Amino acid sequence: MEKLLNAEEVANILGTTKRQVCYTLKIPYTKIGGKRMYELKDIENYKKKNKHYPIDIVYTKKEYVV
Repeated sequence: MEKLLNAEEVANILGTTKRQVCYTLKIPYTKIGGKRMYELKDIENYKKKNKHYPIDIVYTKKEYVV
């Protein structure tokens, strides 16, 4: 079984606050003993899902024929 992380540990990984992790970010969690516990795989999925690329990278990957 994977180690579960508390909101404070997740906040340190993402560089945000514990409050934002709990109430703003839409990361799945499990409640154990009244605490929100997060799986590392869900944090990684959140990071992948919210990854954005600058527009110049998108255009350089496509070929335009004029």
